[in-house]
Amino acid sequence: LRLGVEGKACVWKLLAVLADSDPRISADEVDELEQRARRQIDALEELRMQTARSVFER
Repeated sequence: LRLGVEGKACVWKLLAVLADSDPRISADEVDELEQRARRQIDALEELRMQTARSVFER
């Protein structure tokens, strides 16, 4: 899951760069999508850490 979200974040980052020269791309929308992907990465990392703790605390 994390790799998929990381890939998505990379696409949004690239589109943010392209938005400067392409009026079809909304920089604000792409920025929001990249921020959302970063929040998803943070949430997945927290779940990974919780799972690891529960496995090793047994």
